[in-house]
Amino acid sequence: MEGNINPHPTALTRGTPNKADIGQTMRILIIEDDNETAAYLEKGLKEAGYVTDWANNGADGLFYASNETYDALV
Repeated sequence: MEGNINPHPTALTRGTPNKADIGQTMRILIIEDDNETAAYLEKGLKEAGYVTDWANNGADGLFYASNETYDALV
């Protein structure tokens, strides 16, 4: 399973089609204070075709989430 970021690829796409399925890119905000974890998440999400932003603390995450439009927060 090495190199496979999401062992359950349908977990992200269950239910209604996501924007990636209909030709739009989903934008995801990662709020994580651990640089290694954030880099791992960002790499996997970008490889899956998502656009990501990263805030390394809750205050910055709240600022980004309040002032930008995101499809999901992690």
